[in-house]
Amino acid sequence: MKKILLSVLMALAASGVAVADDKKTVSESTIKNYDRCSVYTFLVKSDKQNAKLDEEVTTSANVVTDIIKSVKKTQADTTGLRMSQVPQTVFPTIEIPDQFNDHNLTMRVLDVDALFEGLTDEQVKSANEEIGVKKSKGKKLLGGLGKAALGNDTKLINTDTTLERIPAALKIYFERENVPAKVVAKWFDNDGKGNTWDTNLIVERGYYGAKAEEIAAAKQESGSMSNLRGKGFDLIEKTFVIGVNLAYRSNQAIMAEAQALANAAGSMFGGIGQLAAQGAGAIAGAAVGDGYSVQATCYLYKLEWNKEISDKFAENIYDKKASFEDLVALGICKLVPMGKEKATARVRQSITNSRPMQELVRIATVQAIDAAISKLQEKVEPFRTVTPVTSTDPDGTVYAKIGTKEGLSKNDEYDLLEANENEDGTIEYKKVGTVKVIDKRIWENRYGVADDISDISDDEAKAQKLNKDAIQLGATAFKGAKKGNDYTGYFLRLSKKK
Repeated sequence: MKKILLSVLMALAASGVAVADDKKTVSESTIKNYDRCSVYTFLVKSDKQNAKLDEEVTTSANVVTDIIKSVKKTQADTTGLRMSQVPQTVFPTIEIPDQFNDHNLTMRVLDVDALFEGLTDEQVKSANEEIGVKKSKGKKLLGGLGKAALGNDTKLINTDTTLERIPAALKIYFERENVPAKVVAKWFDNDGKGNTWDTNLIVERGYYGAKAEEIAAAKQESGSMSNLRGKGFDLIEKTFVIGVNLAYRSNQAIMAEAQALANAAGSMFGGIGQLAAQGAGAIAGAAVGDGYSVQATCYLYKLEWNKEISDKFAENIYDKKASFEDLVALGICKLVPMGKEKATARVRQSITNSRPMQELVRIATVQAIDAAISKLQEKVEPFRTVTPVTSTDPDGTVYAKIGTKEGLSKNDEYDLLEANENEDGTIEYKKVGTVKVIDKRIWENRYGVADDISDISDDEAKAQKLNKDAIQLGATAFKGAKKGNDYTGYFLRLSKKK
């Protein structure tokens, strides 16, 4: 087993190691192409859901928002669009998060209303169980006791079943459109039409930051499937697909829904009387939540890929230069459901903020998606980001370019990993220690926050848990590594959330 020192191989190519102020660092160019997951994201859209969300927004009274609109003409760039459409309009322009390789297919927007037609309760239940979601008793009560708790304000409760039916619709879509096979074919530069296959993309992603001549030499040796049994194999099995549902919602409705759900859950223990008694509190709480937010619900699937599948692909497709249709017929390409998570980001409107409404919604959309992905990474271990250590202090403090966007919080624990290369070219990570996130030294890197932090008052920053000083860090600090050692070029991987 040969130590790679993470890209000391790649660092040699760029001579990227420098010493300054007793801190060793790796140049930016040598760490940007580390061994990452590859991700295909697409929007899951329902016009029927949008209509209900528009009704929800119209029903909610947002006094502060109305004042802002009267003072500033920030809505001009959304003319002709219902507000529910705005996040969905900006979605195709959002880049894949920096921590992933872009593995997007041509199809980026899926209308699911037609796929919902004919779905049975059993199909919905089965698909939700496969992705790890079970309908809670509290959610069921939202349609009954939850409404009773809110009296005449039932329009603030979102009883739409779109989110519950999406996993079943995606299951049908993946099979009907051969999405798993298309995801595999993209790795080999096949557009799903012919019988041309190559390993250029695998080589480029697998050789990190190597020099161009090194990549060219590797491509000369890629006529067989040797790459797949080496670094390429590691890369392909780290391919994920994420269906993203976006909802533009009133904060009042979100708070009312959360309150009703909490009340309903409480009624299981305290009886119906407790639920009724808390009904007025739900409306009072909702009144505090002026403004709007974007909710992102992400459905995660992993490409099934292992040595057996790799060998079958090599023997039956790649070596024979078979067609894409032959790959589909072979039946080796599957997407495995891994989980579903939801996150919300507020649309930060203020009289002093000069940004147009559509840009504010874009920021909230990106932040909500990032937060949902962060939750999925916490929940699904294979999906967790492996992040390179960019620098080390003599006292054992290590630094990495991840922060609030990736969901870091005080005392989160990360495994400190040394990367080693096996004889067959595969990468194996060896744990050499554990480090913890240092509070007050967490990089604030959420999309859009750094650009307009000056517009946020100290009180608002505190309420949103924003650390203004952390904007300037450029990396998060971790404590607990052995003093005196240089861990530059090692990796961090989430171990435990606090």
